[in-house]
Amino acid sequence: MEQALYLATAVVLLAASVLEFSTTADLCDNAGLSCSEDKIAWALAAGVISAFFALVILLLAYFRKGETAESPNHKSFVYMDIVFAFILVIIWALAATFNTKSDGIYVTP
Repeated sequence: MEQALYLATAVVLLAASVLEFSTTADLCDNAGLSCSEDKIAWALAAGVISAFFALVILLLAYFRKGETAESPNHKSFVYMDIVFAFILVIIWALAATFNTKSDGIYVTP
């Protein structure tokens, strides 16, 4: 059950990341905004970086298959999970804050 929840979380994170950066890229093409603007570049970078981390988490889930708490690599996997979670929380907290503020790129739903 734990492995299924871990995989589902990584897949949702990957889908949200791809949706975020593809929507931002679409704004560059169709809304007349320049992709070199700081706020657009930040939104693109946040989506791409979090998609990369989601793919790494999925890759780790593959290698983690069959691991138990008694396995020698268990502590390494837990440490990596904590580091990735911390990085992703910071990225998404900043992205949500800057992208949805009054002069951000996603001011209307």
